[in-house]
Amino acid sequence: MKIKINYFFYLLRFIYFVVFKRNIDWNSNLVGFGKNVILKSFNKSKIKFGKNNFFDDGCCLVALDGGEIAFGDDVKVNRNVTIVARKKIKICNNVIFGPNSLVYDHDYNINLLDKKKEYISKEILINKNCWIGGLVFIGKGVEIGEGSTIAAGSKVVKNVEKKIVFKNRI
Repeated sequence: MKIKINYFFYLLRFIYFVVFKRNIDWNSNLVGFGKNVILKSFNKSKIKFGKNNFFDDGCCLVALDGGEIAFGDDVKVNRNVTIVARKKIKICNNVIFGPNSLVYDHDYNINLLDKKKEYISKEILINKNCWIGGLVFIGKGVEIGEGSTIAAGSKVVKNVEKKIVFKNRI
């Protein structure tokens, strides 16, 4: 009996920590997580989920310094995908990510003369019905058009038109 009570309190503590302390919005009928999925939200940042989202093993979602990550409905994220926002990353409905992809809405800039460290952030928008292949890097300020496919191993640093297959090897 003591084990069940302890488990219950740990579960309540986890729910409180994730929902109230981390600014994570569960607008879901089903949000599925694999093993070792990491959710981090710091300094008034937000992570918003749609309906029927799934995140496979080893995914990492991080919102920093007022950043926001927003998922539409029916988004499927394969294993080991990392998404980090300092401004805003919006992923619309019916988007699929292949494994080991990276999405960063910022670059790290250092002025060697002033020793000043700063981030340069621009919003990312991935429109509905897109397929992001495995090992893809998506950089700051990118908009991926509706219905586009990003080929495996591509580096996306410029906007992608709608309904095309984009291939740009790293």
